[in-house]
Amino acid sequence: MGSISLKLLNNLRKGLTQKIINLREFSDNQKKVNDLMQDVINVEESIKDGMDPQHTLYAYGQNLISVFLDIIAGSPIFRPFCKKYFAAEDEYMPKGPPLSPITLSYFTSWGFFDLTFGKDKETITTCLIDVSDYLKLSPDVIFVLKNMQASRMGIYKHLGTDKGKVIFRELYTHKEIYCHSTSGYLGKKNQLWYVRIMPPIDDMFNYSIIFTTPYILLNSNENDWIDYFTRTLPKIKLTDKESAFIFLMKYGLNDTYWNEYVFQGYHHYQYDAIFLEGIPDIKDSLPHPY
Repeated sequence: MGSISLKLLNNLRKGLTQKIINLREFSDNQKKVNDLMQDVINVEESIKDGMDPQHTLYAYGQNLISVFLDIIAGSPIFRPFCKKYFAAEDEYMPKGPPLSPITLSYFTSWGFFDLTFGKDKETITTCLIDVSDYLKLSPDVIFVLKNMQASRMGIYKHLGTDKGKVIFRELYTHKEIYCHSTSGYLGKKNQLWYVRIMPPIDDMFNYSIIFTTPYILLNSNENDWIDYFTRTLPKIKLTDKESAFIFLMKYGLNDTYWNEYVFQGYHHYQYDAIFLEGIPDIKDSLPHPY
């Protein structure tokens, strides 16, 4: 457990009757989310309602983190995180196109799972996981939170579709993944997608979940991106190249690195997908460099 989480735990213990962190309020909200998650454990009923059960579980996990953030936002411990998070919210206006190409699903995933703070480089989600026993979160909820925390954005080549799912191969790692597109967009073979993928929650599922609105990369090919990785990965200062790649895709070269790319690379959008153009380190290739 990191130093921030230790301080948070002490604060929680001291703050049962304080307004800074109202555990009763959190517990009430958390119970509602837990109840909602239990409602979707019955996969057949979820399917009948037209909802993908895995997406539903991940969405409730994200709702739980939102509740946690609302409760602890006033705590001095989280001031460094809140300063970063809300400054980025003001900068990138994550309300979706046409106001911003940064969608709410993209922004909150970045803010909850990738935006680090403190000397131990924690995220809001690692803090929640670290105090989950004290908050009496169920093992199933903790498992979902850990999956979400481990997630990252990636760049994938579209290999085709099968039974309403998209087959991808990730550039650089070459891993193939079979995915449900939560926006409904299935795209076309050979497209490049920039998305966050969540793994199957249980062995009963044979597919992963595209958790963010798909970003489709225009006018660039696989070689363009491999060349970009070749130029950029040495800046990560990790000897293992795949570890450096994973670090780059999750954290970028700075906190808002990938936010900047989406903002500057925006080309156009439709209701179920957003289209980007250019390579992050080639300013002339970006539609909106600044």
